[in-house]
Amino acid sequence: MASPSVEIVGRVEHIGQIQSSKTSDYTWRDVSIKHGSDKYPEYSKITLKKDKTSLIDPFPIGSMVNAFCFVGGTKYIKKGTTQVNYFNNLTCTYIKAVEGDPGQPPAATAQEHDQQKMEDDDDLPF
Repeated sequence: MASPSVEIVGRVEHIGQIQSSKTSDYTWRDVSIKHGSDKYPEYSKITLKKDKTSLIDPFPIGSMVNAFCFVGGTKYIKKGTTQVNYFNNLTCTYIKAVEGDPGQPPAATAQEHDQQKMEDDDDLPF
């Protein structure tokens, strides 16, 4: 069964450092997004894993973003007891800028992209 997904639209509040597991090559990075009203804001922590840890790099704190995440969770039973806790996880797979955000530079048009591509191709050694 596929994990349910969620889309979170809001401002980047915090960008954590890339962390790694002591026992494997597993890496992750936590990002907080502020959404909801200004009077009663909500904060969601999303996690970028493995090769996705750099997805947030183009977006400084305060940028409006649209984050697409899978919802997961973990069941934790404390050793030696019957105490059970559940933890939700929002694993981000894609982030894009919210159009019209004054804090973001305008997206390059297709023509500008093609022009840049042509300029890059001119550096070929043959």
